Order: sequence, then structure tokens, then C-alpha cells
Amino acid sequence: MADRDMVNFEADVDKLVATWVKDTQAALSKCQDDVYAGSRTLKGKIKDLKAPASAKPGELDKMINRILKEDGARFKDVVSLQLMVKHDTKTGKLTIDGMGHSGSITQLG
Repeated sequence: MADRDMVNFEADVDKLVATWVKDTQAALSKCQDDVYAGSRTLKGKIKDLKAPASAKPGELDKMINRILKEDGARFKDVVSLQLMVKHDTKTGKLTIDGMGHSGSITQLG
């Protein structure tokens, strides 16, 4: 009888863990979606800024990505973001041709 109790207990634990894994995966996927959505919002807000007339070619791309790196340093192993920024020095307009995420966030979905 003791062996049967152990088998039943193991089956019960297995079911509980399977539910936990499913729920955790859903939460992590939502987290990933939220992070990516926030990145798209940030990209749009930065793109909408008027660049300073004194900025030199390539300077804003380096500055923006430096700030992203510095401010996000505490969670860099989970997620970091890099934007591909271009600056039209004549009009002051910024374009962001792409963005890249790295870190364990990319493995969640």
C-alpha cells in the first residue's frame, strides 16, 4: 500500500507542477510582450523628439544607446535594447530603422 500512496502522491505533485509551469510560461510570455511593447513606445517617443541643431552625424545614435545601456544596466542580463538611430542634420529629424533586444527576455516566448 505504501508504494501505491507514493505513486499517487507523485502523480498529484506532477499535476500541480505542470499547472505551475503552464501558468509561469503564460506570465513570462506576457512579460516579454509588455517589454517589447514598451520598447516600441520608447522608440516612437525618441523618434518624435526634435534633435538639437548642434548634433554631429552619428552623435545621437551613440548617446541614445549609451543612455539605454547605462540606465538599463541593473537588468542587462534580462533585457537590453539597442536602437538604430539616424539623424538628418539639416531637418533635425530622427529616424529609427530598427531595434534589437538581447538578454534572457528573448528566450521567454
